[in-house]
Amino acid sequence: MIERQQHIKTATLRTFVCKICGKNTIASKTGPLAKTCSICKNQKKLCECGICGEETKPGKRFINGHNGRKRTTEEKRKSAEKCWESRRKSGRVHHSEETKHKLRELYLLRISEQGVPMQGKRHSLETKRKMSLAKLGKTTWNKGIPLSDNTKEKLRIANLGKKASPETRKKISKGMKGAWKIYGPAVMSPTLSYSKQEVKVTPKMEQLGYKATWNHPFFVVGKDRTRVPDFINIETKEIIEIFGTYWHRDRILPKGKRHETPEEYINWYKDNGYTCIVLWENEVENYLLENIIMESV
Repeated sequence: MIERQQHIKTATLRTFVCKICGKNTIASKTGPLAKTCSICKNQKKLCECGICGEETKPGKRFINGHNGRKRTTEEKRKSAEKCWESRRKSGRVHHSEETKHKLRELYLLRISEQGVPMQGKRHSLETKRKMSLAKLGKTTWNKGIPLSDNTKEKLRIANLGKKASPETRKKISKGMKGAWKIYGPAVMSPTLSYSKQEVKVTPKMEQLGYKATWNHPFFVVGKDRTRVPDFINIETKEIIEIFGTYWHRDRILPKGKRHETPEEYINWYKDNGYTCIVLWENEVENYLLENIIMESV
């Protein structure tokens, strides 16, 4: 009888392995098995993230939210890929229309109660500095990754037929006016195209009273377009355009376009109150030589 009672007692004993110290520990008779023994549970230890250096709660390995800090970037990437792969296999890559509708309703409810975050607000200089330091040296996730054809097509369709309102156009126009005076050619000149020939002859042109627009920005605004001449004498309203023998040769451009002839240039400037002289690049040296000699005489 005594042996039978001992056998029953030993049969009801439950044990588990502590996940911290690894020792076999006797568990309680009822209830789910514990994961840590009483000694390890009450023992204070540092967070295993290895960054914060703070003490965790009894029986915890990490402070709440610090578990991900221990993983490397490669481990996080693999984890994300694994998650997306499982979603693809189960067909849960995107939210259903019903879920999207619920999320939208919750978002609109939150906006109606709390308002749009940061609406009418601006980050302080200190906050901007902190944000800048946090992203310093980090590259964006999509750097070097070209857009897929599918994404390009979606963007094209989304922006198809969209036009800026008259109010927006007025704001853009107001912002661009006087940009040359504010920012100077160092910023604005990348939007222009000029040749080596223009840069080479600039000193001699300045002797004749002409300014190079690549260095001294100037626009001539007409009814149908706006031009940037190569050289201009603002006092006499005289303009010099230099035509390259390669780029301005008689040829058909894409979409049936063509280069304008010297006569068309001269007539356009004449209609807008300027006198224009068109020089081919092989005529520039002779023109400068003759006019500089005449000026000296």
